[in-house]
Amino acid sequence: RNMHICSPDGVKYEVGECVREMDRYRLYVCTLPDGSEALLKIAAQSVFSGLLDREALLLRELLEGAQKQEDAYSKVKKNPEQRLNYHFFFPELLETFICAEQGGRRISVLSFANVADQLVDLVPVSLIAREDKARVDPRTSAWILGKLLKLLVFAHSQNVSRLALAGGDVLINREQHYVTIFDWSTAFLNDDT
Repeated sequence: RNMHICSPDGVKYEVGECVREMDRYRLYVCTLPDGSEALLKIAAQSVFSGLLDREALLLRELLEGAQKQEDAYSKVKKNPEQRLNYHFFFPELLETFICAEQGGRRISVLSFANVADQLVDLVPVSLIAREDKARVDPRTSAWILGKLLKLLVFAHSQNVSRLALAGGDVLINREQHYVTIFDWSTAFLNDDT
């Protein structure tokens, strides 16, 4: 049985199955008003709302930084089709709010750029070894590591630190050579002054 959560702006999210339970948050599949899927991340207790609040701020800053990098790159690139695509490395924050009906806990609605089916198209690296009983081949490992290094360089250039990387938070799509990090709640935005 699905439940609905309404944002303060009146946007209604249909909340489906729980796909991940952590100490700090729970993650659900949700349906947006237009019928597309996204992920709804809710603080496990109101005391953890601050972590999701900080994560929301960080995701906004990362998106702004990615757009600035893309704008600067567009002025010097030779191939007009070429992009840096830093925005693929982290979830897109669709909305974040405190939900009174959920005990005053923070909720964030997240999506991933260029991913049609949030649950089927992205697979945690740890799941490949655990569920598929498979090893990641050297070539795939090299592109995952290359993408993660590009992500870390970008994150550090945006003054983001203490990003904890675990196999369950590194999501990949093998066909598109897409690598993204899901959980940014442990990261910090450093003051660069």
